[in-house]
Amino acid sequence: MELAAERTKTVLILMSDTGGGHRASAEAIKAAFKMEFGDEYRVYVTDLLKEHTPWPFNQISRSYNFLVRHETLWKVAFHGTVPRCVHCPQFVAASALIAREVEKGLRKYQPDIIVSVHPLMQHMPIRIM
Repeated sequence: MELAAERTKTVLILMSDTGGGHRASAEAIKAAFKMEFGDEYRVYVTDLLKEHTPWPFNQISRSYNFLVRHETLWKVAFHGTVPRCVHCPQFVAASALIAREVEKGLRKYQPDIIVSVHPLMQHMPIRIM
């Protein structure tokens, strides 16, 4: 009989390549798990939207990187989605469209622990779970 404490646990770190060092933070956490716990944890880093959703959702990091290079477009996108009356319906609609794919992405890893280092990787997975 395998004891629960001896079972290798799975950690899933959710991030997005939208600048700001999210991937670097995720990789640092992964390295810290390895250093602290050795093989006790399997740690995966994934961009859930990029790797597990269809177009146009899988292009969010690419679109964001384009927007930050074009300040006026970024301001229009940012300020156009800030009001709750715009953001909430968009969020609900987007979540509904990609819920199955995001759920499949989460189930693929069967994580015991989920760590998010990016706001986009918090709201939608929590809503879907």
